[in-house]
Amino acid sequence: MSVVKKYRCRYFEENGTPIPPTCNQGEACRFVHPEDQNWPGLKPFQDTRLINKPSSKRKDTSRASFSSSDNRGAALASQSELFRCKVEGDEVPYSGHRFGSRDWDTRYERNSDSHERRNGHLGHRDLFSNSDRRRRSYSRTRSSSPRPRNTATGSMGSRKYGLDLRRSRQEISRELASNQSSSSFLRPASVEPPISKEDGTDFRAHSTRAERLVGLFKSLARLSNQVVQDTAACELQGQKLRTYTQISSELSKISMSAASSVTGTVADIMIEHEQCKNRMDESFEALGGVWDQVFDVFVGQVVQAIDTKLQNAVGVLEQHRESQSEEIKETERLRLASQSHSRDDASMAEILTQMKMKLDEQAHALKRLNRENQELKNTLKHTH
Repeated sequence: MSVVKKYRCRYFEENGTPIPPTCNQGEACRFVHPEDQNWPGLKPFQDTRLINKPSSKRKDTSRASFSSSDNRGAALASQSELFRCKVEGDEVPYSGHRFGSRDWDTRYERNSDSHERRNGHLGHRDLFSNSDRRRRSYSRTRSSSPRPRNTATGSMGSRKYGLDLRRSRQEISRELASNQSSSSFLRPASVEPPISKEDGTDFRAHSTRAERLVGLFKSLARLSNQVVQDTAACELQGQKLRTYTQISSELSKISMSAASSVTGTVADIMIEHEQCKNRMDESFEALGGVWDQVFDVFVGQVVQAIDTKLQNAVGVLEQHRESQSEEIKETERLRLASQSHSRDDASMAEILTQMKMKLDEQAHALKRLNRENQELKNTLKHTH
C-alpha cells in the first residue's frame, strides 16, 4: 500500500463504499483505495454483517479452498446433470444435509456477496469468473456428494414425486407433466369467454379509426409546419419587395436609367412573392381540408355513438313492449275465461228459473183442476 497517492479513486465513495463498475487496477491504481494507509477522512468501509460473525474466517478459508479446487478441477458438468440437480433442488424437501439445507445456501450466498464487496477492486472479468467457478463447484459437490437416508418427510416427498438420480430428462419431463395434469383437477380452470364476431369487427373498426386519426394528425402537423414556413417566406419576400420598390422610387428621382436597372429584380421579386402567396393559400386550403376530415371522423363517431345508444334504447323498448304485450294477453285471456264462466252461470240460472216457473204453472193447474172437481162433486150432490 502506497503512501504517495493523494487523490481518492473515483470508483469509491467517501466512506469507502465501492461504486459499480469497480476499479480493475487493484493495487496498481494511481489513486487511493480504502485499503491504503493514506485513505482521506473516514475509516475504510467495512461490512457490519461480518463483525458479529467469528466464523467468517473459517468460511472464507473453506470458500478459498473451493476456489482453489475449481482452478484444478475437472471439466464442466454435462447439461443433463445440471438440469437434474436443478430439478432435485426445487422439488426435494430440504433436510439436515450440509449441501441440501437452506441455511447453508443462504450463508454461502451471503458470504459470497461480502467477499465480492471486500474485493471490489477486481475487474468484471474476475468477478464473473469467480462466480462461475463457485456455481460449478457447488453443482459438482451437490451431484457427487452422498445423499443421506431420507427421513419420514423426505421419503414421503420422494414417493410423492418419484425422484431417482439415474432417471433421464424425458422421465422427469413426463412426471412433471403428469403432476401438472393431476393438479389441474384440483384447481378450477380459468375459462376465457369466447370472442364473438361482433367484438372482433368492432375491434378492427376501432383500430382502423385510430390509425386514420393518427395519420390525420400527422398530416395536420406537417401541413401546419408547411403553412408556417410559407407564411415566413411570403413575409420575407414582401419585405424584400417593399425594400426594392423603395430603392426603385429613390433611383427614379435621380434618373430613369438608374431606376430601370432594378426593374428586372423588382419584377422577379414580385413573381416570387406571388408564388409564395399561392403556396401559402394552397397550404391553408390543404390544412383546412385535413381539419374537415378530422371533424368528419369525430362527427361520425358521435353519430355512431348516438345511433348505438338509440338502437339499444329501441331494443329495450321492444323488450318492454313484448313483456307488456305478454302481460296484456295474459290479462285478456283471464278476463275472457272469467266472462265465459259468468255466461255459463247465467245460462244455468235462467234454465232453473224457467223450470221453476213451469213447476209453478203446473201447481196452479192442479189446484184449479182440484177446485173444479170439487165444484162438480157438489153440483152432482145437489141434483140427486
